[in-house]
Amino acid sequence: MLGVALGCMGLSYDDFCRMDFAEFSAVWEAFAAERDAAYKDRWQRMRLLASITIQPHLDRRHRLTPERLLPFPWDKKTERPQAPALTAQQQRERMKELVERLGDTLI
Repeated sequence: MLGVALGCMGLSYDDFCRMDFAEFSAVWEAFAAERDAAYKDRWQRMRLLASITIQPHLDRRHRLTPERLLPFPWDKKTERPQAPALTAQQQRERMKELVERLGDTLI
């Protein structure tokens, strides 16, 4: 399963094993951003096609923009508070706490 997930990211198992947490986090964020952008792009194109298709059937007074025809949640500009960045030591402590909570030990 891990090999399939890494393959989708374009990352070999060997490369994965050589990464530290910060490097993997950066790769994962870039991969997730690329997938999100592709997802949104497909929906944007579908919305544009729908608005072009429906325009001839509307009265001139009721022309629709693609955004009015099908609003998406990401069209709204909302600011979400960002979690504070953790130092390497804080990340290690958090990992240790999580492992202990799961009843295991770090090697």
